[in-house]
Amino acid sequence: MDRELLLNSAAKTKMVLSLKGILVDTIKFVEGPQYAPSKNISNEKLVQTLSTWAVLANCSSGIDRQQAFGRMLIGDFVRNDQDWVLSRASSGDAHDAFAFATSGRPPPNAARQTIWRMVKDASFFITEKGAIGLGNRETKPGDEIWIFYGGKMPFTIKKRVDNPVEYDFIGRCYVDGIMFGEAFEDANRKLHEQIVRLH
Repeated sequence: MDRELLLNSAAKTKMVLSLKGILVDTIKFVEGPQYAPSKNISNEKLVQTLSTWAVLANCSSGIDRQQAFGRMLIGDFVRNDQDWVLSRASSGDAHDAFAFATSGRPPPNAARQTIWRMVKDASFFITEKGAIGLGNRETKPGDEIWIFYGGKMPFTIKKRVDNPVEYDFIGRCYVDGIMFGEAFEDANRKLHEQIVRLH
């Protein structure tokens, strides 16, 4: 087999994945990512960023923002020190995360670690429908949030200018209110089902 010919051929081949899914929402506003070399970032620096995000989240319309913001910070799960999921977050867990974000009041250590894992290198966003979420550092206004059949996790993708059914894959995201299949169950939500081609 001619290795060089194979590599040249692969470089010219477009890697495209066609998936059927639903368009859930579009990102309207993005606040840049939190960067730090390790999880040892000071509480003061972390709280400064999170409190800015909390102000932005409270300015949006929709569901109870304090609970939604707290759930977002912990990924809507309670985890132990080894990052194992113990349960879905309760309203008390969401309240503790929100209190840490806005006042610096320390949550349980495992919750603090979970918050850091959720927000490091993440961009905070607000969607056109008013939902709040976290995406990767490449997230930009105009990116679309999709859920693909066979899964529940939302992903952000960016529409290509030259073709309305071709998209660039951005990454997975957290969007409050749709992390557990609610997008498929909510009869009031208008589902925009189609097949997209991801690059």
